[in-house]
Amino acid sequence: MELSLLQKAVNKVIESAHSKKEIERHTKLETNKFGYSNSGLLPRHLYYNNDGEYIYHRSEGLWHLSPIFKAITVNPKLLTILGQLIGDRFLPTIDSLVCKVPKNGRPVIWHQDPPYGGQEGSKFNETHQIPNVISDIYINKSTMDNGCLYALPGAHLNGHYPIENEHDHEYFKREKNAVPLEMEPGDINFHNPSLPHGSGPNNSDNIRSTFYVHWCNKNLFMDYYNHFEYMHSDGLPGKFTEKGYEFIKDFFSCRKALCLETYDDKSNINLNKNGFKYTGVPRFSIS
Repeated sequence: MELSLLQKAVNKVIESAHSKKEIERHTKLETNKFGYSNSGLLPRHLYYNNDGEYIYHRSEGLWHLSPIFKAITVNPKLLTILGQLIGDRFLPTIDSLVCKVPKNGRPVIWHQDPPYGGQEGSKFNETHQIPNVISDIYINKSTMDNGCLYALPGAHLNGHYPIENEHDHEYFKREKNAVPLEMEPGDINFHNPSLPHGSGPNNSDNIRSTFYVHWCNKNLFMDYYNHFEYMHSDGLPGKFTEKGYEFIKDFFSCRKALCLETYDDKSNINLNKNGFKYTGVPRFSIS
């Protein structure tokens, strides 16, 4: 039921993003050199220009659009896994829908996400002691044909990873033994932003989309992300404050309204203004 509700909501977002009205509205927004808009418009659709044709590839701020995006973010099983992976308090900071349309889904160059790579700010040369996790919930099947994610196993432990030939996807497959991460609808990929990753084009007839949430501990957020304007204009308002705490509590109300599994007094997840914390006994160890 939960996956079905999410798929229906995502299909509506993608359909809306392809309308002439939305394309004209969003492509007129002013952006900085990193492609971010400070317009305050949420949700916000992103397109790339392919010889004069705008191709949709991403939406930001879906928590502001439909209750299911809030509800799925606080799925009890999801938070239980994240709590064990992170080992400290954590909050969702940014949400996005990432999409590769059939035949026109462009490749994603090889990169690490901030604070280990990317275009903004200085890079962390060592992996932060508190994990910083991205969860990708797969809406559709992800295969090598429709541009699935590839990654370099183990490289996430080394902090900043110098990446050369970032546009040459075949190079990483051939020379770096990159591993394809094929997924089924409803699967979740958890990875640290330090993981070098990239993907090829979608040359198939099938769409590939994921609902993406960036989870962060307060210490790491203050160490790196706090000074970026988009981190405050987008995503969770009032991160690590009472305002953010009240916003997150509404996520649980959305789950209840949708008749989805929620928490009780015996839950192993605790929430305060500094985030969620897993209070149970870990079910696995991380070496």
